Amino acid sequence: MPTVQPYLIVPTLIEQPTWGGDYIASLKRLKSPKLKGKKLGQSYELYQHTLLSLETNSTKVPVALGNPASPQKVSLLGSGKPFTISNLIKTSPVKTLGAKAIKLHGNHVQILIKLTQAAGNSYQLHVKKPVASWQPKPESWYYLEPGLITLGVKPNIDWNQYQQVCLEVNQKAQDLSSQVQSKKLTIKEARGQLQEFIKNHNPQNYVNTQEVARHQAIDLSPCGIHHSWEENAKTHPQGNIIYEVQKNVYDPVSTIRVFDRGKIVGDGTIRPLNINDYFKYIDKSPEANNPQGHFTAGKVVKKTSTYTVRQIFSTPNYQMQQISLNKPVSNQHTTTSDSYHHLFAYQGSIRLKAATIELTLGTGYSAFVPASTGAYILTPLTKHATVLKTFL
Repeated sequence: MPTVQPYLIVPTLIEQPTWGGDYIASLKRLKSPKLKGKKLGQSYELYQHTLLSLETNSTKVPVALGNPASPQKVSLLGSGKPFTISNLIKTSPVKTLGAKAIKLHGNHVQILIKLTQAAGNSYQLHVKKPVASWQPKPESWYYLEPGLITLGVKPNIDWNQYQQVCLEVNQKAQDLSSQVQSKKLTIKEARGQLQEFIKNHNPQNYVNTQEVARHQAIDLSPCGIHHSWEENAKTHPQGNIIYEVQKNVYDPVSTIRVFDRGKIVGDGTIRPLNINDYFKYIDKSPEANNPQGHFTAGKVVKKTSTYTVRQIFSTPNYQMQQISLNKPVSNQHTTTSDSYHHLFAYQGSIRLKAATIELTLGTGYSAFVPASTGAYILTPLTKHATVLKTFL
């Protein structure tokens, strides 16, 4: 069994050919020939199948290529013999996760942290509490670059009309899908016809479109409202660059989709939608659908000449702080007790020292700090460094 101590994390990269990009590989300075030409949409920085590395410097940490449909199946790029976080938990659940984490989520990592580059996404809803076959999926976003989203439904809309438009678009998509599969239309013709149809039946007319500034945080952990990522190649060529923290609940039981932007897969199929459930369970109150009610600038917890700690998210399922430092820091903010810490080097490089363990964390890489670690020291290896710390 592995020793309970801090470890560097092997990032699990998820290819998304239709909406990924090169931001993640660039941030992590990945140069593997096997990644050439691949559009990476996500990098899993922490989840229940996370791999931990025996390396002490992130420049030597391998990366894993994964599939969100089969999260346990990964292929390793690079040398080394990483082990799963579940192996560490088996050594000692309390020492690894902490009493608070176990009370909240059991003897598992139930938090999913992702670095994401995404263009347009489907219109989605997550329910507030378990209902029918649906489970809540609290999530929060921290924008690393400017982005574009839809968030909440516009005030004073006709909800019946909005629902009718979504139903009409879905019916048109199904009709065109059938024609492609029966060889009556080419995929190009079907996609063109559907996009033309959406111009006059556009669900976007009913929702709020918002610009998002760099370092802006959006807390969707209360659930219950519509949200999606938008795309505009001219104003936001990289799409949405987001650091996501969420409870790990799989899409089939948590994500209610109402509009998929008229996407038709190459074989002519379309993604199933849950339009009636969307309108049945969405929170229609003006308060819930006001985008600004979900924007948060964060709150400064502590500021000195050497470091600043800003609370970004504080939710029942997770918390996140941003620690900016220009000299070594060792205090209550770098001390574990009843929860593990997850550290992500967002800007610059840092050294993490805990007792006799020293880890070097480069930009774009993560470390897992078990709950039993206690005090540790963060030292910037660049003039300035910024770390995102997630804990329970």
